[in-house]
Amino acid sequence: MLVMIPLIPSFTYAQLTLDQQEAKALPYVYKLKVLSGRKQVGTMTAFKIAGHDGLLTALHGLTVPSVTLDNLNFVAVRFSKNGDGRATEIIGDNLLQLQGINVSADLAFIGYKPGTQKPPKLWTKSEGLTPANSNYKVKGGEMVRVVGYPGIDELIGRDRNTEAPVLFELGRLITPESYSKLKERRSPDLSQIVINLGPTSIFSGDSGGPVFNQTGEVVGVANGGDYNQRDRLRSWAILPQAIPINGLSNDQKADFKRLSGSGLQILMSDPSTPKHEYSNNETPRLTIGGTFSRPLWFNNEGIKLGAYNQLNAAFDAYLETRLKEKWLGGLYVSSRYLQYRVTQTSAHNLPPPNGERQQHQGPTIDLYGLQLSHIWHQGTVHNAYIGAGGLYVPDRFFKNYKDARLLNNARVFTGYRLYLGPKRNLGLEIRAAWIHQNTKHDLIIRRLGVGQIIRDQIIPLNQWYLCGGITYSFYRHQ
Repeated sequence: MLVMIPLIPSFTYAQLTLDQQEAKALPYVYKLKVLSGRKQVGTMTAFKIAGHDGLLTALHGLTVPSVTLDNLNFVAVRFSKNGDGRATEIIGDNLLQLQGINVSADLAFIGYKPGTQKPPKLWTKSEGLTPANSNYKVKGGEMVRVVGYPGIDELIGRDRNTEAPVLFELGRLITPESYSKLKERRSPDLSQIVINLGPTSIFSGDSGGPVFNQTGEVVGVANGGDYNQRDRLRSWAILPQAIPINGLSNDQKADFKRLSGSGLQILMSDPSTPKHEYSNNETPRLTIGGTFSRPLWFNNEGIKLGAYNQLNAAFDAYLETRLKEKWLGGLYVSSRYLQYRVTQTSAHNLPPPNGERQQHQGPTIDLYGLQLSHIWHQGTVHNAYIGAGGLYVPDRFFKNYKDARLLNNARVFTGYRLYLGPKRNLGLEIRAAWIHQNTKHDLIIRRLGVGQIIRDQIIPLNQWYLCGGITYSFYRHQ
């Protein structure tokens, strides 16, 4: 059953700025994850429209070969307005269900399962984005805006503008090849009236997102694009003339099964999207790893690494939070990064009375500090970071109060991490660290061939280290 959108908007808006329109839209626009059981098979956009108790989106994003009506599941995520990627509402745990489809218009309606407790405000019929009056016609040259969640970098809720929309029959917009494929698919219908959005307005993931006019009213639903081998020809939005809300008839169930069959998925989004599409898994929250380090010297002979018996192992952990787009800040801790050695030595030709002896060696040193990192995507995920902090030596390793001076330590480091694996959990990293570390030696003072030993001298050691390791990252899933 199809229910018409209300003909009269709740009120008329003056022209809105981009910021005003985004502030108005984003509370009702959701990133929609499409799941086959528990496996995510797609990402698109959905939005709450006033007058209806649920989310409107595009049907084609739900009809993929691995999805059936029995295993179809959703997670809807609403983000904060400041673009920091923070989720303010996550609707999952099998709470949502498909409640109706409009095959010819390529629309789908998603709502809460019966008996589910709903948020008190956003899921009332009166809340949501206001549809334009059904008599409203988009004119050529009129500016409209698309708000959605495309899979390009981190374009979360960023609106794109187009200045030349005009109404067309879908079949008149597309190439003969696409015409043939859509004719076989029969969704959307080739006679469907659509808004021609031009060549640069819809990207992968935008499907199902609202299209606004300058007064903030919804005039369309972002739907797809048509391309040739050289460039994108145009993209379009479906006119939201009717919303299916009252379940699926047997014919509609058969249509859903047919559309999910192999071979009926056609290109509905931008093929020029980078090979890597941004996902929420690429903002790490906790990273742990094992690292090996060797001393590094710079001299007239170039760069020299320490011997293998100077190789040290460490356990690292980084707790990070998102500061802004592509920037992370966090706290790091590291255990057994270096073993400090407190020794008493003298020159070989002037041995101390009791000979050279090692007084204290090998306790754990724990490092701590802050770091700032930048994350970016070029097919794979990269992270460059810098940080600084100090070293902590537990009191139980001090033999006397003088040893407490060993706390005067510092560390500065910079590094690079490459995330690997399908979920970007594994990482390879390399970093350089500069350590200021105090050591204790006997000081030998020569006087006319006689050596005077002054014990328990604190001598600073300024040393570079080259470090490499493997990490594993955990993420806040959205």
